[in-house]
Amino acid sequence: MSKFLQNTALIIFTVFIITGGVVFFDLNKNANAATEYISLSEVYVYGNTEWIEVSNASASPININGYRIKEGTNPLATVRAVNNSIIVPAGGTVVVEEADMASDFNFTDTGQTLILQSPDATEIEIITYGGATGLDANNATKSLQKILNVWSVEPTTKNIINKDITAPTITINSYETNWTNQDVIVTASVSDGTINTTTNIFTINDSFNFVAWDDAGNFSTSTVTINNIDKTAPTINILTPVNNVDANALTYDITGTASDEDASPISSIYLSLDNGSTWQLANGGNTWNITPGLSTSTIQIILVKATDQAGNIITTTGPIITYSPPPTINSSPKSEFAGESIDIAGTNFHSSITISIGGTSATITTVDSNNLTFTIPPLNAAVYDIVAQNPDGQSATLTNGLTITRECVITDVAHASNVSGEYPSCSALNCVSGYSVHNDGTCILAVTHNNSSNDSGGLDFSSPLTSNDIISAMKQQIIPQITVPTQVLGTKIIADVSDFITSEKKLLKTIDKKLTSRLSGNILLQVEGHGEAWYVDPLNKQRYYLANGSKAYKALRKFGLGITNTDLTKIPIGIENRFEDTDSDDDGLADKLEEGLGTDKTKSDSDGDGISDYNEIIKNNTNPSGSGKIYIDSNLTNRLKGKILLQVESRGEAWYLNPRDGKRYYMKDGDAAYQIMRFLSLGISNSDIRKVNIGEL
Repeated sequence: MSKFLQNTALIIFTVFIITGGVVFFDLNKNANAATEYISLSEVYVYGNTEWIEVSNASASPININGYRIKEGTNPLATVRAVNNSIIVPAGGTVVVEEADMASDFNFTDTGQTLILQSPDATEIEIITYGGATGLDANNATKSLQKILNVWSVEPTTKNIINKDITAPTITINSYETNWTNQDVIVTASVSDGTINTTTNIFTINDSFNFVAWDDAGNFSTSTVTINNIDKTAPTINILTPVNNVDANALTYDITGTASDEDASPISSIYLSLDNGSTWQLANGGNTWNITPGLSTSTIQIILVKATDQAGNIITTTGPIITYSPPPTINSSPKSEFAGESIDIAGTNFHSSITISIGGTSATITTVDSNNLTFTIPPLNAAVYDIVAQNPDGQSATLTNGLTITRECVITDVAHASNVSGEYPSCSALNCVSGYSVHNDGTCILAVTHNNSSNDSGGLDFSSPLTSNDIISAMKQQIIPQITVPTQVLGTKIIADVSDFITSEKKLLKTIDKKLTSRLSGNILLQVEGHGEAWYVDPLNKQRYYLANGSKAYKALRKFGLGITNTDLTKIPIGIENRFEDTDSDDDGLADKLEEGLGTDKTKSDSDGDGISDYNEIIKNNTNPSGSGKIYIDSNLTNRLKGKILLQVESRGEAWYLNPRDGKRYYMKDGDAAYQIMRFLSLGISNSDIRKVNIGEL
């Protein structure tokens, strides 16, 4: 090939590279069968010896007999067909002269349009020369030649044998096609000629063209596309557990998802609960789960490791799982009275563990992981299971663990001297002096007095007095003739308070801790004396003298325990119909109690919802001043029994939580304290009360 042709080929190839392998030609080519491989490569138009050169780009020889040349674009233009069997070799060319045609060519020297057609008149290629095309082939030594698909006027090559029209062959060597997180290196080689590069390094997923050309101006392209590079680690999402958990079994279900934004599939998910020392294979991939075994001695931090098929790895730290073993009870069955304290030993006791005796909650006074003490609830004599339950629901049962042999004692019925029955169904058989047996089994005031002259203001005591008579007499300081009286139901008669306390201290006996514990939180009346009132503090287990209603109110407030309004509502409200108070709206709730509750004492239905305040509070456990349910917390109630509760978020309103019925009673003032002393007190003999230590305010 001439230097001119070589330079032309190089220029055209450069255009090919710059435009990304796209060159625009004045070309119309049909793609039917063999015709897609047949084209014109050279045309000689000068003089009367015109000829054409036909090339075959296929790998097989093609017979062009019947192929035609149309001279012009006019529908009536002359069409001349190949009249001989002419074979164009594979990848080669052949010159077709006028002798091979049905008639001689009649090409115009100065310019014309020639059309190569298949035997069925399908247009294969069109070439226009002369005129404005710049292709002036009116020269005996030159011809129209197609080099790199571009027509130009060049020195004729009719006599050149074995012209090279075969493009170089590019061989792409093997490269990584599996998922990888590394660069992919692709190498190539060419059969002859030059290649733009023999190596391309893919750092990301992309495409690259390897281009080769030879000295004859032939060129070829091979495109490599890489889409298997993934350098991004997958992501892990732990679905369960979301937060730290206490597991109550030796296995725990852990689930989650994993994904990869670069689409490399997840190949494996592993879990570790020992800081990566060992790993367990999870089930699944994008959605995974595993139920590992847990250690019984340590907390376990969840580590999840995900690997994708490209080899990227990520490890995520999740919540902490702590195995909480169930509690156990190691103590032997016990036999004791209701109200007594019981110690039991075991393991894994939670600080908020609960104890139930035959389904009835018991008050726990002390607890650590291996020991606890609780007070036996008021149950009838029977054999009960002891059940200890941790907050996570795990429990231990000591079957037939407690035998209660509790029979009724005189302290179970106020002012009784003899009782019968099993607790709590106790009835008075006899009452102490000044009281008589009522038909409901209780002891009521029934003081008799002769009708002789007295200092009582002329009252007739020849028959039992009613409770109203006694109260009226107390208010008038009219006192029945009793030897050395000091107090009747908390109303001080004679003697200095400090002198009385001093005299009582001298009468103390050996302190009975079990008796003291059973009486803790109660208001006691000395039924064999003159109704002297005492309060047994649940904290220091000492009794304190309550001289009268006013002093009792002040004294009891000193033992007050602050409580929030929210917690207070969880404790049931007590109604004592014997309390003397006004009920302005006649709804069954005394005015003083309604003041403590914050309801309207002039309206039986404070919130106007059609349900009386009494029914909302006592029967329905609903909010009498609005909407919502009131939930009773038996554990809180049992823990606070016997205490004086002060509303620290309000005005310091005081409530007495009666240990015997577990209900709170509003203690607005001295009169209210007197009512509580009178009707909620517990009668006790002098012998028993002197086994309880005395404290001073």
